[in-house]
Amino acid sequence: MATAGFHNIFSDSAARDPKPTLEDLAAANPRILLLPTDPYPFTEQDVAELRRHLPRANAVVVKGEWLTWYGMRMPTAIDGLRQLRTSLNLSSQEV
Repeated sequence: MATAGFHNIFSDSAARDPKPTLEDLAAANPRILLLPTDPYPFTEQDVAELRRHLPRANAVVVKGEWLTWYGMRMPTAIDGLRQLRTSLNLSSQEV
């Protein structure tokens, strides 16, 4: 994520796979939420729910392999995330 210009607001978590609550997310006040299709397949219904609770955040469903698969898929993931960042027209202060 960092290589593609994003900042993981939970990167300091001691948990390998943090499971933030809506309250945790609201307190972190993210500008963008990247919701992977894998291992949990986030749907447009999930996006709508998150937008109700986090109106400032731009919730975007992305390919799960971009965020959860390692190894040979990383170059494609970095390219995809960079393109997403560009398409969302985000400055470095917003991610």
